[in-house]
Amino acid sequence: MLYMDNLINHHEALKVLEECQVAPPPSLPSTTLPLTFFDLPWLCCKNPVQRIFFYEFPHPTHHFLQTTLPILKHSLSLSLQHFFPFVSNLIVPTQPHLSHIRYLRGDSLPFIVAESTADFTLLTSHYTPEFSLTSTYFGNCLTSCMVAMKRSEIVGENGIVTAAKTIEREIRDFKSALRKAENLMSDFKELEKLGKSVLVITSSPKLGVYQTDFGWGKPKKCEAAHVESSKFMSLSDCRDEKEGIEVGLALERTQMNKFSNILKKELHNINKF
Repeated sequence: MLYMDNLINHHEALKVLEECQVAPPPSLPSTTLPLTFFDLPWLCCKNPVQRIFFYEFPHPTHHFLQTTLPILKHSLSLSLQHFFPFVSNLIVPTQPHLSHIRYLRGDSLPFIVAESTADFTLLTSHYTPEFSLTSTYFGNCLTSCMVAMKRSEIVGENGIVTAAKTIEREIRDFKSALRKAENLMSDFKELEKLGKSVLVITSSPKLGVYQTDFGWGKPKKCEAAHVESSKFMSLSDCRDEKEGIEVGLALERTQMNKFSNILKKELHNINKF
């Protein structure tokens, strides 16, 4: 769990060492990609998924700048050759159905190198709970599912169990990515109405964020930067638990303490089933 006040109280100013642009190799031609039906809901997404990876790098700054940084930038350039939509632009003409992703030769990403004196140990020691997953969990679904429940059901006794069963039913009924497709956009708009309590769960333990290795081994810590309010929660694999799961949640300290107490109680109840 991420205590936001810890980060704020111990925040240190960043010193920018370099700013540049990284583009795919010049051999990549300009191209366009039409949007698909599954792209449409994400056009309404106001909080894109962002992750921060913390790696141990026991070398001085000048070694990183002279030796490691050129390799990183070159590697990024080669990767963008295969994932060029990351440097592309979304073109939305007057006829929205003709919207598309456009890459023009020379499009690039900003690349910023900054140095901080913040305590690395502190930043990589947030109170993240870990749970075990069954071997049948598949994760990494490429579309979204929405479940609605009454507030009284969630805050009542065994609320977490009830929510888990409701989500399970929705997943078990999931036969096709086009299921309920005709209501997809209207459902998203319904979520934005005033008075609706929404919890968005992002990412998946099956994405393997702790397998991201740039030559320094596993990340010491991986945080979901987009989780900045109680409306969002992230899931990921664990660094040291093969079948574990990390939950990212941002709350004020008082709320976090209450949440931790409720979670321990509910996990105890789950073990009874």
